[in-house]
Amino acid sequence: MFVNPRSWIKATVPSVTVSGFTQVEIKMLGVTFSRKFLVSLHVNDFLSHCSQSLFALRTLRQHSLPADAL
Repeated sequence: MFVNPRSWIKATVPSVTVSGFTQVEIKMLGVTFSRKFLVSLHVNDFLSHCSQSLFALRTLRQHSLPADAL
């Protein structure tokens, strides 16, 4: 169940609990969704992946990988 983050109505949202873990987000087709449809989780995940890729490319360049291989 998804909830409007600016809703005046306080709805009780059933949570899925499996051996102590509660699901608060889901990733479908590369897009991260939360129960309140906030995009911050998706943006943070996307920026994290970009930072990791840039770090890997910088590291390879520092270790003298040819430019055409990058």
